[in-house]
Amino acid sequence: MRRLFIRLLFVGLVPVLLLAAPGARAAQVFSHETDLTGLQFPDLCTGQTVTLSSGTDRFQVAVTINGNTFHLDMHDQLSNVHGTDPTGTSYVINGASHSTMNINQPPPNATGEVTTVSHSNVIAQGSAPNEVFDDTFHITVDHQGNVTAMHSDLDMSCR
Repeated sequence: MRRLFIRLLFVGLVPVLLLAAPGARAAQVFSHETDLTGLQFPDLCTGQTVTLSSGTDRFQVAVTINGNTFHLDMHDQLSNVHGTDPTGTSYVINGASHSTMNINQPPPNATGEVTTVSHSNVIAQGSAPNEVFDDTFHITVDHQGNVTAMHSDLDMSCR
């Protein structure tokens, strides 16, 4: 859900950024780090709720505007994430997501494309199965706002 929210947030900001910042600019890099301690999520393989005891989510965005071309490069990395479920099973979680967005021409005739690739592992220590999550998403929009290509491949497995 968080990655979908981030996608939607930046898609909504694109027209504002394009109008507010014409001309060539060097890449601007924004970084944010979030402590994940205490957050909970469901392990879809066991049905248990995992409570995180440590870990950070590092999110970095690089924005480049050159004339009427807007480029956004996002990277999201989970680091040192550990947790346990109510049965006492320990987990190590790792994952990364990379997204690119390219928008050409200012609105109302903008064209663009977004691609996101994500992978994460919820590794159970012991006999519980591991959860593996892979997601690839791509969308292309023409100058009339029509979606001309869209691909979504979501895979979650228990191993």
